[in-house]
Amino acid sequence: MKRLIAIAVAALAGAFVYRKAKESEAQKKVWSGSTDKVE
Repeated sequence: MKRLIAIAVAALAGAFVYRKAKESEAQKKVWSGSTDKVE
């Protein structure tokens, strides 16, 4: 059960970050440079 929850959270987080990056190309470049420090 915990595995399914973890996958769901990861999917939501990934979709959120993807949408944010797509909305702003400038932010996308900044994010790609600080990917290692993303929470």
